[in-house]
Amino acid sequence: MCPKKTHWKILLWTYNQIYRIISQPCISISLTVFFSTMHYLCIKQYCMRTLIILLFLALSLHSSASPVDMATAEKVSYAFMKQKKGWNENYVINERINLKESGHTAAWGFNFSGGGWTIVAADDAFRPILAYSLQGRYDTTAVSPQERYWIQQYLKGIGNKLRSGSPDERHPEWNAWLGGNITKATKEVLPLCTTRWNQGCYYNEMCPYDTAGPCDHAVTGCVATAMAQVIKRWNYPVRGNGYHEYQHPVYGTISADFGAAVYDWSVMPDSLGNSCLPTAELLFHCGVSCNMDYGPGESGGALMASAFENYFRYSLNAHNVYKYLFSEADWIAMLKKEIDEGRPVLYAGYPNLGIPAPGHAWVVDGYDNNDYFHFNWGWGYTGTYYTMGGFFYSANNEAVIGIMPVASNDIKMLDMPSPVPMTFHVPHPVSIRVANHDTLAISNIPVCYMIDGTTLVRDTIFGTLAPSADTLFQFSQYYNFPAQPGHIFEIKVFSELASDAYKGNDTLTFQIENVPCTPPVYTMGFEPGENMNGWFTEDINHDGGWNRANNNGNFGIYCMNINSLNVVNNDYFFSRCLELEAGKVYKVTFYYKAFADWTHENIGLYIGDSCSSVAMTQHIGSLYGFNNTTWQMAEFYFNVPANDWYYLGWHCYSGTDGLVAFVDDIEITEQTATDAAITRWHSSQGGCDLGDVPVTVTVRNLCSQTFTDIPVAYTLNGGSPVTEIINGNLLPGDSAIHTFATQIPMYSTGDYHLKIYVEYPGDVNAANDTLAITIHNVVGSVAPYSMGFESSEDYSHWISEDLNNDNHKWKHWAIGGYNNSSCMRYDYSSFVAADDWLISDCFNLSSSEVYRLGFRYKIEDASWPENFSVHMGTQPTHTAMNVLLSDMPGLINPVYQQSFIDFTVPADTLYYFGFYCYSDALMFNLYLDDITLDIVTHSGKQDIKPLFISLHPNPAHDIVTVYLSGSEKGLASYSIVNSEGITLKNGLLNENENMIDISDLPSGIYYLKVTTNHKTTVKKIGKL
Repeated sequence: MCPKKTHWKILLWTYNQIYRIISQPCISISLTVFFSTMHYLCIKQYCMRTLIILLFLALSLHSSASPVDMATAEKVSYAFMKQKKGWNENYVINERINLKESGHTAAWGFNFSGGGWTIVAADDAFRPILAYSLQGRYDTTAVSPQERYWIQQYLKGIGNKLRSGSPDERHPEWNAWLGGNITKATKEVLPLCTTRWNQGCYYNEMCPYDTAGPCDHAVTGCVATAMAQVIKRWNYPVRGNGYHEYQHPVYGTISADFGAAVYDWSVMPDSLGNSCLPTAELLFHCGVSCNMDYGPGESGGALMASAFENYFRYSLNAHNVYKYLFSEADWIAMLKKEIDEGRPVLYAGYPNLGIPAPGHAWVVDGYDNNDYFHFNWGWGYTGTYYTMGGFFYSANNEAVIGIMPVASNDIKMLDMPSPVPMTFHVPHPVSIRVANHDTLAISNIPVCYMIDGTTLVRDTIFGTLAPSADTLFQFSQYYNFPAQPGHIFEIKVFSELASDAYKGNDTLTFQIENVPCTPPVYTMGFEPGENMNGWFTEDINHDGGWNRANNNGNFGIYCMNINSLNVVNNDYFFSRCLELEAGKVYKVTFYYKAFADWTHENIGLYIGDSCSSVAMTQHIGSLYGFNNTTWQMAEFYFNVPANDWYYLGWHCYSGTDGLVAFVDDIEITEQTATDAAITRWHSSQGGCDLGDVPVTVTVRNLCSQTFTDIPVAYTLNGGSPVTEIINGNLLPGDSAIHTFATQIPMYSTGDYHLKIYVEYPGDVNAANDTLAITIHNVVGSVAPYSMGFESSEDYSHWISEDLNNDNHKWKHWAIGGYNNSSCMRYDYSSFVAADDWLISDCFNLSSSEVYRLGFRYKIEDASWPENFSVHMGTQPTHTAMNVLLSDMPGLINPVYQQSFIDFTVPADTLYYFGFYCYSDALMFNLYLDDITLDIVTHSGKQDIKPLFISLHPNPAHDIVTVYLSGSEKGLASYSIVNSEGITLKNGLLNENENMIDISDLPSGIYYLKVTTNHKTTVKKIGKL
């Protein structure tokens, strides 16, 4: 054997090792290692018998769960009931009930000879005692519907486990009860309510008359019965308060004059066997106070703390609480606190399943020393004890707590609005909101705050606080929170009013973090495990702002969102304090999306030196009009002017066409790796007669190092690169606008494919090095011109503008044309008025000519008239359509009609025609076809003998050859004018070929005007 002085130490160590080992998944391997080790350590000091005893002892305490037979359940039932106060040990079990579920024994019920019963789980994975009562007997045929449903649900859960055979661990209370070493709590509270009131006969005597109900009246309802039992516990008030009525769909007006009622508590017994009008009146008044939906079989109402306050003169301390906002332990602790202070709790729960009873309200008014709570179900008999965490009405639990008569001079500390967890840069005040819960005014209230249990600050709320009113008060002495960065302060605020008769609501304690500024890298995904201290929102226009919500986030569940339905947003949310340095480049990325693709959301990103909208002075970037419904990533770069603290602000400024915007998964990093980027193209995006186009781009330094002599290049249509150097230094975060010396000649109609790129040595991010764009050039059309929108014609440069973004706009239509099949059609909307433009290709027009614009049009049906107008402008956008050529409201022709418009232009330049539909909603399509443009004589006769001119080469360096042909050829004059209408050359042309020297003209676009017999034709010339 081992020496005596070490024997028990070694035994204890051995036991602990065995228990630890058998708790591991691979028990057989672990035990082998253990016994090998023990043999090596003390083979001569231990006998194997001792080891075996210790092993089986540990195994017995760590065994798997298994079914429980009736004999074992009976032992546990006896052991449990014997430790209850007042229990007669001579009571014996005189009835045993096998409670089955789907053929399997799920629980055992035991009734005792002297009254009282238990229900014991038939599987030791569950807590042994499911429910018990010290009085009465358990009868499966006589229990209330609520208890029956609860028991059935418990049986179902145990039955499912028994059938599955899942290897759950044994609940530790089984060994405790069977071994007689249960650890009991030191405190218990017997039921506070002595009443055993019901909902039917006698109790419902003043409820609406209904022969289908018990004793010819609707039942009182569980809410009313529970309320009345709580009120009877206080025997308060003597008289009610006010009057209330409401309309019932069956019983009409239901009303109660509470102010005229005098409640005679002395004649209200704990249970009724005959008529008792004072009790019935109280129950009816409780029903009216919560707008009871009366019925002959069941009556339903809501738990309303305000009903106690408004009609029964109870304290304003009563309020609703909801279990989903609490942990299980905190919820139980809160209920115990209420019961400890003598206040029954009005409780309600709703089952998870769709069973006949949609929910139930009852009274929780006691608990025992094993943490079983006493439930008074309101069904006319003594209550039952249950574990709070497992009863059937487990969904949407709520309660009314703080139910008590008014206390004199009752001051309640409501809240501490300031400070909140944030980064403190200067001393900060403490503000509190205080309420008067008395029915009389209270003056000169002494209040205090204490920080970290040491610093005590006293102050007084001078003046008078009216009954049932509250006030916001700021202490005059500020506290130096910035002195302790990162510290979590415990701030206790309380009232010191000596005459306050109820002290339970005088004190509040808060944990306030002085959030330290954080350097990048910093991330925030808004998930529950992340610290959001220091993040703030600002609802500038008070219409509802940003919220953190469980809304299917990007990588997690949570995100930030804002509702923009029918409002114009002006709302921010701000990051925590960021510690940033000058001379560095930072990148912020985040994910964003919209609720629906028919909405349009706007978000701007800013940075400032405090978390407020007025401090957001530096704009970083914006997302305008986004409508993606799947998460996309935004990426912005920024730098700061000085080493300091900063805050990022996300600003939602969506209009009424928005709905919900979402932001998630923010990351802020410093950019240390070499990264040069092409960020912007400054030159033409495309158009008419572009000529020589300069190549101008912005190059930006996106890292925390200085660049010198940056090489840039571009290629055109895959050709040889044009390379240049941006000389000098480019500091971190700075940009340089560079224009290449070599321009791109664009004189022909077509696409020009351009790639511009930066080639800085060591650049690690190739994704932003290159900018690829396509520029489309169109040589302007001249008269005569025609467009029928057929497949053989090029109408690709015509533009459809949908100004109201309803996707109802001008569209190419393959049927419905005048002579041929195709045309353009405005597709009507049933809900939105038309606001849609069709804008033509560009035209070279001369101020010396008279032009005639022709077109054909029709509507779908004369019952739905359309409004239509024709405009002209110098840019291909509706905002430039400043010349109205014709307004045609109220069109009713269902067959094509043709219209001609004669007009002149003020200058020789490019023009566009705009065809505008502005019909009301719910019209029925507008068609447009056969657009023509001709030159007419000054007398108005149409020129039907055009002059045909061809040029070669065009564009040209020095000589351009002009060929004349057509019925009007002959002696003609010409002039070459620039885009401003200034004549640079003129002369005469013969009938055939003519050579014109343009070598002295600068490169660019010019117009050749050829006139014969008072007819003029214009051609465009490109000078290289």
